[in-house]
Amino acid sequence: MLQDGFNLHQSGDLKGAERFYRKILKKDKKHVEALCLLGSLLSQTGDHASAEATLGAALSEQPGHVPAP
Repeated sequence: MLQDGFNLHQSGDLKGAERFYRKILKKDKKHVEALCLLGSLLSQTGDHASAEATLGAALSEQPGHVPAP
């Protein structure tokens, strides 16, 4: 499911990608990769406060994790 969201994200379907990431996080709110990708997406859409909070949650779960650009 993460790969599906990532593929949508890469193709520019940010709303579709966000739905996938949030669906993953609904099942596992500590899913680091989904948190990182959602944080990146939120930053892309200009929601910097939410992006910071989401990426912060990822780093809280896995300190030192560096999200891929």
